[in-house]
Amino acid sequence: MENVTFEFKGYTVIFKPSLNFGQKRQMQKLMASKMSVDVKDLSADTNVDGAIIYEVQDLTLKSLLVSFKTPEGKVFEGTLAYDAIQELDDDEVGRAIYAEIDKVTSATKLTPDSKKK
Repeated sequence: MENVTFEFKGYTVIFKPSLNFGQKRQMQKLMASKMSVDVKDLSADTNVDGAIIYEVQDLTLKSLLVSFKTPEGKVFEGTLAYDAIQELDDDEVGRAIYAEIDKVTSATKLTPDSKKK
C-alpha cells in the first residue's frame, strides 16, 4: 500500500496507510492493561482510564508516521517527526494531524463481496 500524504496550513505529514498485525496487537495490549477482570464471576470492568485514548493515539501516530515537513521546508523523520509534532505552537495543526490519522485507521475497507450485503 502507498503511504498517505496529508497537507494542512503549509505542513506536510507522510504516514503509512495502516497498522500491521503486531502494531494492532500492541494497541490491544495497551487497552487491556487498563482493564481488570473479577475472578469471582469473570466479568470485565467496564471502567477504563480516559487517558488510554491519548496513549493509543500517540502510539498510533508513532507507528504510522514516516515524516513531517514544516512550511519552512525543515523535514523530520521517525521519532524526530513525532517530537516535532508534539512541539507545535499551532494547536489546530496538531489536532488536524491526529484527526487524519484517526480517519485513516478507523476507515472500513470494503471488499467487492461485502458491498453486496
